[in-house]
This record gives sequence, C-alpha cells and structure tokens, in this order.
Amino acid sequence: MLGLVGVLLGIYQSSAKTGGSVDLVSSGVQLAVRYPVLAMNGVADWTSDFKSGIFGANSLAKRNRLLEGALAQYRADRSAMESLRKDLAETREIAKLPAYPTFKKVPCDIVGYFPQTHRIMLNVGTKRMIKPGAPVIGAGGLIGQVVEASPTSCYVNLVTHSDFSVGARVVRAQSQEAGIASGQAAETMLLSVYTEGVAVQPGDLITTSGLSTVYPEGIAIGHAGKVWPNKNYGIQEASIQPVVDVATIRHAVVLVR
Repeated sequence: MLGLVGVLLGIYQSSAKTGGSVDLVSSGVQLAVRYPVLAMNGVADWTSDFKSGIFGANSLAKRNRLLEGALAQYRADRSAMESLRKDLAETREIAKLPAYPTFKKVPCDIVGYFPQTHRIMLNVGTKRMIKPGAPVIGAGGLIGQVVEASPTSCYVNLVTHSDFSVGARVVRAQSQEAGIASGQAAETMLLSVYTEGVAVQPGDLITTSGLSTVYPEGIAIGHAGKVWPNKNYGIQEASIQPVVDVATIRHAVVLVR
C-alpha cells in the first residue's frame, strides 16, 4: 500500500514538473522543514557566538586589566613628576632666601605635621647645632620656632600655636608701626599694635620687626585681614593670615647662631 502511494506521488511530481505547475508535495515538504532548519541554524550560530563570547570575554578582561595597570602607572608617574617639579621649585625659592649676618642657615625636611597641635617635626637636631628658640623659615616666610630638640630631630611650634609670639612690623609707606604677632591655635594670628591711630589696613604685609635678638628683621609673617580697635587697651588689633601654608611644603631652614 505504501509502495503504491509512493509511486503515485512520484508520478504526480514528474507530471507537475513537466507541465510547469506547482509541486504541492515539494512545497509542503519544504515548508514543513523550513522552520526546524532555521531553528537549528540559529542554535548553531548562538552556540558559536557563545563560545566566541566566552573566549573573547577572557581576552577582553585580560586586556582591560593590562590597560588599567598601565593607566595606574601613568598616573603614579605623573604624580611623581609633579611632586619632583614642586620640590625643585620650593628648593629654588629657599635658595633665594637672603643671608642673615648673625645666623647660619641649616636646610632640612619637614618629616611630621601635626595640625591639631600646630606643630611640625624636622629631620635636624642638636648634631646640627639646633636648639630650642631657633627660628624656622620656609620659601614664603616665617614658619615657627624650635621648642624641643634631640640629636637628629626637633619639634617646632608653628606661628599659629597658642604659645607663639614674635615682634612684628607693618610694612606700608604710610605706616611702619611695630607690635606683637601671636598665635591663637587657629588658622589666623593676632596682631596687636600699640597705638590708637590707623596703623594697620587690610592687606598690609606684616614682617618680623627685628627688635629682638631672636628673629632677624624683615621675615614675612603674613597679611593683615580684619582690623578693629581695642578700646579697652587703647590699641589696634588685626587678624593675620600666615604667608606659609605648612600643609603644602616639604622643606624648611633653621636659623642658628
């Protein structure tokens, strides 16, 4: 029976091809197998893409790690170059500091910074003739005063320390008044000028007065900010913004006798 059906289908297909008519059987078979074939081809493509994705992901991950490492090294190198450039500029500025006839300049590095106590530590000590009371200056001006010294290091009270004070002078053509600049355990200092006149104006440069043997004359301390009269004592007072930001420098000079 099946053989007869096959023979009849064969005769039908041959006659359809000869007469130019549509072979319904072939069309039906092609239609029946078309979607399964497409599905199988899709699975094969997906499997190939999946395999490529796995191996490609590993390669991309490795390349990404290499690029991240190169970027990190570039940033580190750039940071190191910026640090060296800044060090060089600071060293050049320190080299330009004037000579003080009765003092010897001892260059050093800041190896400790303690903002809460307004102190720093330097890498020089009594072996380099460093003693308590010695002034410490930087590229911009006055930093503070040595208060403790060991053979190879010393501690310095910054100009903002509450125990620090220095004779100061207003540098302006119309005023050369002298007074006292003192630390307040804050970001700014206090200037007291013993006159009731207008001796200080905002922006005035304040330097060491040189009226004592401890500090040479003319070392920059800071610039005057807010100014007000202290009527209780008949004096004028002003805030001072120090010229040296210790948090941004690495080198200093101790003045020794």
